[in-house]
Amino acid sequence: MHFTSNDRPLLFDLRQRVLSASIDGHPVEPSTLVPGPSGMREIGVPLDQGDHELLLQYELSMPGCADAVPLGWTLQRPGIVFDFWMSDLHPGRYLEMWVPAPLCDDQFDLTLDIEVAGGGPHQVFANGLVEPGPTGGHRVTYPSHFTSLSPMLVMVPVERYDQISTHEDGITLDTFKLAGPEIDLAACHVTVAECLAHNRGRFGDYAHGDRFLTYVWGSTRGMEYDGATTASVGSLEHEVFHAWFGRGVKPASASDGWIDEAFTTWYTSSAPHRRQWAQPFDWSEPPLVLRPPSPLARYTPREAYGAGARFFAGVASVLGVDGLCDVMASLYRQRRGGFLSTDDLESHLSGAADRDFGPEFSRWVHGRAGST
Repeated sequence: MHFTSNDRPLLFDLRQRVLSASIDGHPVEPSTLVPGPSGMREIGVPLDQGDHELLLQYELSMPGCADAVPLGWTLQRPGIVFDFWMSDLHPGRYLEMWVPAPLCDDQFDLTLDIEVAGGGPHQVFANGLVEPGPTGGHRVTYPSHFTSLSPMLVMVPVERYDQISTHEDGITLDTFKLAGPEIDLAACHVTVAECLAHNRGRFGDYAHGDRFLTYVWGSTRGMEYDGATTASVGSLEHEVFHAWFGRGVKPASASDGWIDEAFTTWYTSSAPHRRQWAQPFDWSEPPLVLRPPSPLARYTPREAYGAGARFFAGVASVLGVDGLCDVMASLYRQRRGGFLSTDDLESHLSGAADRDFGPEFSRWVHGRAGST
């Protein structure tokens, strides 16, 4: 890992057990890189300002975080079935499960060389450039503007997957699933294409180049990446929408991730949640924390989906449903490819409505008691 030393604390996360470490070729005791209360590791070794290299050795095993899964060995055409399996519901569930990663708003280069020993040939699906590796296997190079939220990687034995690829309005759509699960892949592919077209027309240009990659599976979960998703059939619309809010405009810190889930749920949900509805704020409703106060918390409260969507319904009662969509489209176009904080959102909505949403943000985003 290459990094630049400056006046900021040098923080990174890795949810694997470090066996040995060195900085610029000099050994460092792994005990000096032990995770703190937040799970982040600090490079506490005195360093001159400038560029340095941190080398870590560890065996890839079960990540030390909630609800992680290990590498999956399959006996059907022997090999690995592997997915980064990221989640925003628990700390440490982004790239740092497998690879050293900085804070969620840090952009960095990432290259992975992947080889599987003891199995047959594998196919790698990623939202980066996939090439033959220097000593066999695959090399994946991700764009330098990616963050620890961005990379998607799925690896399966060759001939153990089904795939559909088409070119739609300048974007190549690749949709695949593992062979076996009863999933209508063609219907899923059409859904992805329709959602992409709708989102482009309603909110603005696609932010992720000329490709969208979808892995559809039989689970109920889904996860968004830059120009890609791993999704269940029922979550496709939600996850594709995140290519605009969540990964087209990224959270300025992990604590700001509530915005992505709240607005996406408000815009795309079906029963039991209503979608794109307006409901006046009710000051008898209790305070609620949607934005964790520490950016090192690095998780999105589950309440962001339901109560967060309710918050946007309150904003829609002021701006109107179409008005809120127009305001969010304007915000997306301004910040496409960049970052969005909770304070930025409050300022933008308040300016659009010509009224102060500060009391509502204070009560139902920051969890502070009080009413108006």
